Parts: sequence; C-alpha cells; structure tokens
Amino acid sequence: MTKMACLWFALCIVVGGFLFQTTQRVNDGRQRLAALTQSIQTEEESLRVLQAEWSYLNQPDRLEKLSREYLRLSPMKGRQFARTDSIPLRPQPEQPATESDVLLTAAALEAAESAPHMPRVPVRKPPRRAAVMHHAPAAPEKAPEIPSAKVVHTAAPARTAGAAEKTDAPRKFSDVINALGVTGR
Repeated sequence: MTKMACLWFALCIVVGGFLFQTTQRVNDGRQRLAALTQSIQTEEESLRVLQAEWSYLNQPDRLEKLSREYLRLSPMKGRQFARTDSIPLRPQPEQPATESDVLLTAAALEAAESAPHMPRVPVRKPPRRAAVMHHAPAAPEKAPEIPSAKVVHTAAPARTAGAAEKTDAPRKFSDVINALGVTGR
C-alpha cells in the first residue's frame, strides 16, 4: 500500500506544479493586459490633447489675424484672373529616336519620293542619338513585327571607333529594312 500512496503523492505534486505554472501564466497575462490597456488610454488622452490643440491653432479668426500680421496679403483683383486656354503648354523634352521612329521616317521619305504628284510635306527627322559605345560587341537586334513578312535575326556587324555613320542623305525604307535584317517572303 505504500507504493500506491507514493504514486498518488507524486501524481498530486506533478498536477500541483502544472496548476501553479498555469496560474502564473494567467497572472502574467493579466498584468500585461493591464499595462497595454494603460498604454492605450495614455495614447488616446494624448490624441485628444493634440486634436484640441489643432482645433485651437486652426481657428479662422486666429488664422486671419496671423495672415494680416505676417503675410500682408491684399484682396484679389479682376485682372489677376486668366482663362486656362490662354496659358501656353509646357514644351515636351526631346526624346532619343527609337527604331519605330526611324522606320516611320524612312517610310514617309520613300512614299514622298514615289508619289511626285503629291505636294512634298516636310518630314520630321528623329533627333540624332548621343555617342554610341563602340567597345562592346553588338547584340542581335530585334526586328519589329511586320505583317506578312518573315523575320530573320542576324547579328549586326561590330562597329569600330571610326566607322560612325555621318551621312545626311535620305535613306529608303527598303535600305532600313535590309539593315535591320528583315526579309520579305
């Protein structure tokens, strides 16, 4: 019988330890909850004080008095108003030419040359690009998609420092297409 009593006594001690640990956790949680509640109440009180101060600082009478004292503004006159369509638009900054700009310009030039009966319309040339880095090997260029055309990607020939193009003669659309490596069916 002593073995059974010792077993029950040990079991009571283990259960008592778990019960004590659980009550300590509950008490710690209640203390943390009380501290958080106090912190929240302090923050809410400071928010109420700040909102009251903001309301005081933004009173129209006070702002009017400060503006008269420090800004010295005068009432607006009729000549200070303007219509929005009388204001000029801001000029757009120049952007470097893209492949599509070059293709469109070349197509317009070729169309103007092939139609002599139509009046010649000046075509805007794309702005010249800045200096090109010549020391890197050229990567294969991606040709634009053209309906009913077979696209062949070829590597562009590497340029040397002295081989920069400096021609002002108008190019034909077919020359541009051939330079890009696009061939027809």
